Amino acid sequence: MRAVRVDIGLNTCCYTRRWEAPKHWISLSKEAGYDYVQIDSDALDPFFSGDKKYQRRTAEELKSEADQYKVTITGYYTGMASYRFHGLSHSDAAVRERMKQWVIEAMDLTLAMGAKKVGGRVDAYSVETLSDKQAYEKQVKDTIASYRELSRLALKKGLEALEVEQMYVPSLAPYTLEQTKWYLEQMNKDNQGCRLGVTVDIGHCASQNYGGSGKELLYEEWLRCFGAVCEEIHIQQTRRTSSAHWPFTEKYNAMGDIEVEHIIEALRWSHEHCTELRWSRYLKPVEKNILILEYLPSTTETEDEIIQNIGESARYLRRYIPKGGILL
Repeated sequence: MRAVRVDIGLNTCCYTRRWEAPKHWISLSKEAGYDYVQIDSDALDPFFSGDKKYQRRTAEELKSEADQYKVTITGYYTGMASYRFHGLSHSDAAVRERMKQWVIEAMDLTLAMGAKKVGGRVDAYSVETLSDKQAYEKQVKDTIASYRELSRLALKKGLEALEVEQMYVPSLAPYTLEQTKWYLEQMNKDNQGCRLGVTVDIGHCASQNYGGSGKELLYEEWLRCFGAVCEEIHIQQTRRTSSAHWPFTEKYNAMGDIEVEHIIEALRWSHEHCTELRWSRYLKPVEKNILILEYLPSTTETEDEIIQNIGESARYLRRYIPKGGILL
């Protein structure tokens, strides 16, 4: 098997509405024990965060701070703001075009902060669309075409990948194993742009309210199917029936169902068998997996509790993945 390095990182969503200075997003993460940081777009949004001058300055400051602290910014991922819109899957072209502009401006911010990947959620199918088979099929086609169009522009700009985060409800496709395989095929077949990938979140295997059962509800199976093509994987402590976004602390580890050993073993299987997986016809396996902690504190948690939780989570994860990562 190829040598694949696995390490841990932190998504900055835990700092949203708390710390506004980029130096703190980087320094607090490094001090807690993370060498990789994924920037949450709510902290620096192309539409909502000041003007272009401020946005550019902030992105460049992020790059400078990351260089100073020897932190790698892995990518720029959507937060809650863009997640609230139908975006690329809206039935009206004007809405779709506006979200494309958001993604294009996000690409520029990503490059300014020294990263090469944009990911997350910028599309959602409406109830009206889902209830009309013909409208749904058309909108899926249009959505995939939008991603392919954006990927061509991304490649010209110098980005390596655009990534769609897998979810667990029909409006946020792809949400099943089969649909995710199909999406990867349709997005990447004969594509002339950058890689169009999927980001697996191990807490998003909870489609039971929409008929999901068996392997659909196993984060281990999702990692076996797609781990070898996911450079960034969102991790959280949670129960198997929800997406709680808890930290990996003693308190929450006792309540949750996520086992780090299971994550590592599933990734090893995925890399060992990657040539057998459907996406391998169109995509190359990644050379590293960064397990990105996506911890969403409640509004009532204090800043001291947040810092304690991200630090304790890093120390717990380092029991399995020492500093510098492990080789599979």
